[in-house]
Amino acid sequence: MTGWAIERYDVVQSTQDVARERLVQGRVIVAAWQRAGRGRHGRPWNAPPGKALLFSAVLAPPGSVAPILPLLVGVAVRDAIAATTGLAAELKWPNDVLTDGAKVAGILVERPAGPFAVLGVGINANLEAADLPGDWATSLLIRIGHPVDLDALLAATLGRLDQWLERAAAAGTEVIVQAWRERTQMLGRPVEVVLPDRTVRGIAEDVTSSGALLVRRPGGVEVFIAGDVRQVRRP
Repeated sequence: MTGWAIERYDVVQSTQDVARERLVQGRVIVAAWQRAGRGRHGRPWNAPPGKALLFSAVLAPPGSVAPILPLLVGVAVRDAIAATTGLAAELKWPNDVLTDGAKVAGILVERPAGPFAVLGVGINANLEAADLPGDWATSLLIRIGHPVDLDALLAATLGRLDQWLERAAAAGTEVIVQAWRERTQMLGRPVEVVLPDRTVRGIAEDVTSSGALLVRRPGGVEVFIAGDVRQVRRP
């Protein structure tokens, strides 16, 4: 990237929707509040005004990078959180960032038209316990005990996106896949992959060069390109 063009709003329906209307490489839409923020599968993503970092960025990634954008963005967000707060966050396939097993950030990658991708990021920065939807979620404020500067967190995230995009262009996408592996704790552990028509249980074995999840089952290894993953206790 040669630079990010940041547009700031007090309130929007969704940063993803605004970004999809402005398909220009490097455009970043930041909002203090979203009336209808969404995650994967159209699920709502809600946060009190001014307490979360909510933004969407437009990229036109090379064809080789496009399939692994969810992994790349996850690595960038995780590294930005670590750099800003000192927290050793971890990644859960396909699009979550966790601290101590609870979700602190979510990622949504959409491909609206042509070469463009819209990267949506929501980080629970300064939410208090009463703001959270359940004990499966947390915030940076709760984990470190003091508020986070949202502008510093945004700058760190965009900076890490730049770095990882440059590394992928120079060294190939395997560098992203390996970085993701190094930042997750789910590989080698039992998981459930929840699909619309079934739930598959097995051991999360690896991710492929295209970002798919490999799950080992008694009958062999199954490949998943989508699905909700839950970590489960060993029998």
